[in-house]
Amino acid sequence: MRRPATQSKPAPPGSSISPLMLGLLLAVMTVLAYLPALRGGFIWDDHSHVENNPLLFGPGGLQRIWFSLEAPQYYPLVFTSFRLERALWGVKPAGYHWVNLLLHAANALLVWQLLRRLKVPGAWLAAALFALHPVNVESVAWITERKNTLSMLF
Repeated sequence: MRRPATQSKPAPPGSSISPLMLGLLLAVMTVLAYLPALRGGFIWDDHSHVENNPLLFGPGGLQRIWFSLEAPQYYPLVFTSFRLERALWGVKPAGYHWVNLLLHAANALLVWQLLRRLKVPGAWLAAALFALHPVNVESVAWITERKNTLSMLF
């Protein structure tokens, strides 16, 4: 006796949206949620870490960032990124805010992809909650908190 051909199961609700569109939606939602931060200026220790930090514009700064204790705190990758940005847009805070925001959006996409690969149900929703949760506002809106968004990326 021959077995009948198996019928394919219907797709679960919401699965008709392509992963590319879901990723784009996640990134756009993240950017829109944090748009107000782009109008912010330098706050608290942004002045000493970014605006007035001679390691970001002075001679030998890159070597001093990595091999001395002159930096306000020892975060060489963070200060290297600040030095590069200082060369790109000077002391205009919007550029620094954009980088933090884009790093956070990239991290949300990475969270989603990791959870998808682990076959966690609701992976996209979990990534959206991560992206939009208020606990992350400080890491995105406060320039000096780049260490959080940058370390998660790696």
